[in-house]
Amino acid sequence: MALADEATGWRRLWAALTRFRWLWAAQVLLLAGFLGAHGLLTDVEGGDSTWRQRLEVSWSFLGRNVVPGLLGGPWTGELDGGAVRPAVWVVVLSLLLALAGAVLLLLRGGPARRWGLALLAGYVAADLALLLSGRAGFGSIIGLDPRYSSDTVHAAVLCVALCLRGSAPWLGLLASASARLRGTVVAGVVVLYGAASAAGTALLVPHFQNTEDRAFVTTLRADFAANPTVVLFDRLAPSDVVLPLVGADSQLSRILAPLPEHLRFDEPSARLRQVADDGSLHPVELAGAVPAEEGPDGECGYEVDSASQTVPFVVPLDGRLLVRVSYFTSRESTVTVTAGGWDAEFLATRGPNEMWLVLPDLPGRVDALALRGDGRATVCVTGVEAGLPEQP
Repeated sequence: MALADEATGWRRLWAALTRFRWLWAAQVLLLAGFLGAHGLLTDVEGGDSTWRQRLEVSWSFLGRNVVPGLLGGPWTGELDGGAVRPAVWVVVLSLLLALAGAVLLLLRGGPARRWGLALLAGYVAADLALLLSGRAGFGSIIGLDPRYSSDTVHAAVLCVALCLRGSAPWLGLLASASARLRGTVVAGVVVLYGAASAAGTALLVPHFQNTEDRAFVTTLRADFAANPTVVLFDRLAPSDVVLPLVGADSQLSRILAPLPEHLRFDEPSARLRQVADDGSLHPVELAGAVPAEEGPDGECGYEVDSASQTVPFVVPLDGRLLVRVSYFTSRESTVTVTAGGWDAEFLATRGPNEMWLVLPDLPGRVDALALRGDGRATVCVTGVEAGLPEQP
């Protein structure tokens, strides 16, 4: 529409549709094909959000992300996970400069200046609509993520060029000034914008080099290489590595799955390890535990053989918990543990030992565990405890 100079006003719309009809047809087909493939190949859902959340995201995206970004910002601010919270003065100054730039374009621009600004506004509105449809439920912080606004700079360059197309020389404002002064003004504007962009880059780039991510994975792999038989307790990754906004997709078992070590998570193991925030591996300990009732067989506790043995807890359990089973036996035997619809097996080895199990979040409460051996030997279960892991 900005190029359809043969028409004026809203007649540019019809002129643009007819003059570039094949371009529009190709664009519509491409968009329809993308949306069709996206729907078939992905299971992404936008999630629910309230009007208040949408308004908060809109302000964060437009006032605190897009506008400062167009002017090379944010020049200063606080880092918060994958987002940057610009200082208040940065937001205010950016809005004033953007408004002044839009006024100058309307006053000194060419015949398509309004359409150029409308294109930029429509582009930003489309970005915002996509963000609201897919991420508004995360709250205002998601509107601050520069990944969702960085492409606006490229669109703005094109839109400003369309606004300036066919306009009078802008330096006519300085017609009475010397060529040197006009050149100084142009150079000064370029230097100021370059300095603003450099400041924004200096703030953002070190944060997005993922140094915390690399250190986390490097430490984890080194500790695992020192003891490759351990099993890891699954948990959400530290917020510096993966934002918790993505829910289950930030589980360690998911983000570390591509590693060649083939890490094992939440399997029954006597060598269960917990991953600290720095990636180091630590033996698990229970931070407060719910014990099972004492066994009826004296020092043997609960005699587990081919018959099922019920081990009740002193209070019912709820949620995802760690379970420690202390036992001793004279010969190896496979023990099956069940609770509700969950079951797990472990190999009870000779001598006094302990085994760690991860009890998932089952529907309803868990009052007891049922243990059954394979009949090769009697396993004396001397203690069962369940609880949350202590943070390393």
